[in-house]
Amino acid sequence: MSRAAGCLAALAVLAVAAATPALARSPWRLASADGETMLTDGDGEDMAASLRCKPHAGRIDVTFLVDHNLADHQVGDTWADKAGHRAPWAVTVHAASGAAAADIAGKANADQMNGGSEIDLVLPAASPVAQAFAASGALKLTAFGETPKLPPAPAALAAKFVKSCTK
Repeated sequence: MSRAAGCLAALAVLAVAAATPALARSPWRLASADGETMLTDGDGEDMAASLRCKPHAGRIDVTFLVDHNLADHQVGDTWADKAGHRAPWAVTVHAASGAAAADIAGKANADQMNGGSEIDLVLPAASPVAQAFAASGALKLTAFGETPKLPPAPAALAAKFVKSCTK
């Protein structure tokens, strides 16, 4: 690439970043792969939350991490808690966005990388919580009394994601 072309490309990136400052600073990323749309907070090991859906399926699969660790020992390839109950373990997740809130049944699995628990739940795309998230980008998830600090997603990104999930 010529130096002039490189400078033009750099200016184009800066122009986009200046035009969309919230998107430039946001850790949230919207992507599509393997027939799913994904909205993630962070990348790789730094990811605190992941929202996924099949386009227009009407449901959002949510995964987030907490420090609370139920896993005590392994039974074969499966983790078990102190009482011997095998994963996944039932958990109630309090999901909120703005004034909208709901208690949703979820499942907890051992988070072997971080030593806590990985929480999975299904959020209906048409639910008040999902619609409030689409409008504001704010989402608060609580399990085992722990609420990971999720920065708000840019509202335009959240709206695009939820729209892609809605029937």
